[in-house]
Amino acid sequence: MACTKGYVTTGASQPVINTCVSTDSKNVYVTLEGLKTETWPFQGYVRFKLKRAGANEVWVDVSTQNGGYWENSSKANKNFTFSNIGYKGDVMVVEALFYANSNYTGLCSSSASHMFVR
Repeated sequence: MACTKGYVTTGASQPVINTCVSTDSKNVYVTLEGLKTETWPFQGYVRFKLKRAGANEVWVDVSTQNGGYWENSSKANKNFTFSNIGYKGDVMVVEALFYANSNYTGLCSSSASHMFVR
């Protein structure tokens, strides 16, 4: 599983979030990993976006799905699966968006993504 280091900015801190991706013939598996040593970890809701490289170097949305509640980024990873994804051989990117509320409002500033070849 390959990973890219990122962050999420909360009101109290800027915890490190590693975005990791692996694939098989049908699915894209995403794992968000926080650092166990964070004093003020992320606690909130996560939405996942999957995009593929389109014509003229433009990202084209493939899927956006709510990933649910992440109780504590320093204690457990957040796992998510995009099911039945095609585009074999395409360059893709997964982005994680972080929210304060269960209705996916209160978007936090973040840089949590991972680019890969499907």
